[in-house]
Amino acid sequence: QVDFTGTKPKLVLRYRRATDEDEAFMETVRESNRKNRGKVKEYGVYSNVSFLGPRSTKQTQIGKRRTRTDEVGEKKRRVMPGPDPERVPQTTWMTESEIEEEALKESKKWIETGSGKLGKVYFELIQCDGLPNKDGKLSKTDAYACIVCENSVVNTEVMDDFLSPRWMPWTRRAFVFNVSHPATKLFVSISDYDPIVLLERHDAIGRISVNLSHFRSNTSYLLHYDLYSSGLVTKRKAFGTITFRLRIEWNGERRVFMNSMTPKPHNYVCISNKRDFLITRFTCEGKYNVNKFKVSVLQSYIDELKEYEKIQYPITRALTAVLFWRGTTTIAIPICWCFGKSRRDPEDEAPRRRCIRKLLFKIPTHSIIVFLAGIMAVEHPRLIPSLLMFGVFWFFLVMKGAKKQHPSPWVNSKSIFELSSMFLFGASPGSRIKPYENKENVEKLQAQIKEMEKKERERRMRMKEAEKHNSAEYGDEEVLVEDDLNDEISTTGSRGSGNASLVPFTSRLEMVQFYLGNIVTMVRRIRCIITWDDPYVAFWLTLGSFFTGIIFLFIPWTFLFVWTGRIVVWGLLGPWMKIVDICFFQKYEKMTPEERSKSRWEQRAKVLPDLVRLVRVRKENKAKIKHMSQYMFGRYIAAVPSWKEERHVDIPLLQSSATPYKRNKRKQVN
Repeated sequence: QVDFTGTKPKLVLRYRRATDEDEAFMETVRESNRKNRGKVKEYGVYSNVSFLGPRSTKQTQIGKRRTRTDEVGEKKRRVMPGPDPERVPQTTWMTESEIEEEALKESKKWIETGSGKLGKVYFELIQCDGLPNKDGKLSKTDAYACIVCENSVVNTEVMDDFLSPRWMPWTRRAFVFNVSHPATKLFVSISDYDPIVLLERHDAIGRISVNLSHFRSNTSYLLHYDLYSSGLVTKRKAFGTITFRLRIEWNGERRVFMNSMTPKPHNYVCISNKRDFLITRFTCEGKYNVNKFKVSVLQSYIDELKEYEKIQYPITRALTAVLFWRGTTTIAIPICWCFGKSRRDPEDEAPRRRCIRKLLFKIPTHSIIVFLAGIMAVEHPRLIPSLLMFGVFWFFLVMKGAKKQHPSPWVNSKSIFELSSMFLFGASPGSRIKPYENKENVEKLQAQIKEMEKKERERRMRMKEAEKHNSAEYGDEEVLVEDDLNDEISTTGSRGSGNASLVPFTSRLEMVQFYLGNIVTMVRRIRCIITWDDPYVAFWLTLGSFFTGIIFLFIPWTFLFVWTGRIVVWGLLGPWMKIVDICFFQKYEKMTPEERSKSRWEQRAKVLPDLVRLVRVRKENKAKIKHMSQYMFGRYIAAVPSWKEERHVDIPLLQSSATPYKRNKRKQVN
């Protein structure tokens, strides 16, 4: 270059010599690239991690009519965002019914993304209904969907000026996600697209979280969900509905089942645009950022922990039923009898009538099991470990049976028979669910639950009033004053006043929110396993506890307990402990604090170097992947939840359906 300033240009570099770990890391990357050349790559940074932003055609649609009336007098609507390139005259203007019918057809083009090799998840967005208007009076919502699955983020076409948009089969609405774990979650959100770059973000409307472990493979699902802004708040408000088609294809059912034992991956997505990043984070986490202190988040944690008080009533009922031998299992015994003249009489012209009636008996099954287990534990103490493991097995079976009694097919997860079939034979049956299946029974159950909650609230109110009345009657004025004070404080907090007084305590309340969040998250994970919302983990615990109980039957526990006690007593309580004191402990007590500290560090220096080196290498590899991801895909990083940690579980609406699917080899995938 020509030097016009009289000074020579300089190039400043900062580098360091590569260590053995750095060379091993880059060799792993290169080896992965060689193996997966032309295929879906599996290694973190250099995989098919993708971000596909929303695509809007609003500028090309300005000034065009949206509706018209044809020669017959039938009202038609312009198909948005445009007609089918293969059928332009037929798909430019269509009636409402024709658009509804066309939207339900199978998509023509698919976009494949993701780096997993366990299976594929096929997602097709069909429609939304009842969306709120986010653009004021002059126009309507420009809706588009953001879908996040593991390490991929994709966005659909923008449907301009529609509160009930329909995505056509030739638009960008169909995606194929390559997944790496059977318990993967699919996050979908609907937002209002704002083309003005000066705005900080697009307007988020609602989101859902889809638990893929509840759905069967080779089954086509047409799912309807309510859209909510968050899965955190106590009372949620729906912002319209979303309809999409979902299908899962696994590369081997047994492989899926065995892979469920592996740890769930921690997935992150990198995005260069802040507006797209905010929508992606909303899709994964919802409206509230739980990593920052907010009074509403803290209050939601407290309300959620208070809700677990409702478990007290069913637990009390269950324990009472077991203790007092109340019937829990219903058995129907058919009784058949005939009446009328005998058929052997030739003069009998009257027909012989038969009556069948079922007698219902309730057997206290759980009481019998607990009684027999108690007898065996008392008479044979060596069986206690086995009985404890069989108790865990029995508990999971009871929870699965209780969930199976729910009439809605969308609440029940995979049955034990299906999971066993996947484990033993590598196959699982398909599923067929009709729209509005068991609707009457579901509505009846919901009414019963509301009635029970209402009675429980009334019972608590009566109990509280009775306590106040009795305390005032017997002269216990302090209790009455304390109750009145608590009522006044809770009422004041519910009105939202007094928040300004929390400002000096923000730092401490932030720590309280952090610890409460960890507790709530752990409780959600445990609840998810106990209620079989994570069927693979629940099945492994059930199966493991059963076989562990069988193995414990052959272990001589009495012999182990006796000899363990003998070793402890003879080894640690004998007079030879005086020699141990003279040789070791007295020398340590005579050491100064400086000598003790030096001795501890010398012992650590002998043991910890290998462990410290291993931890350091792992941290460095994670940091390398993070920074390389930011360099290649964007500087904004969003974590994709892998565990089912949401407060509210999104369940498909009753109008959803499922049918067995036959593969179509002519499907076009980009």
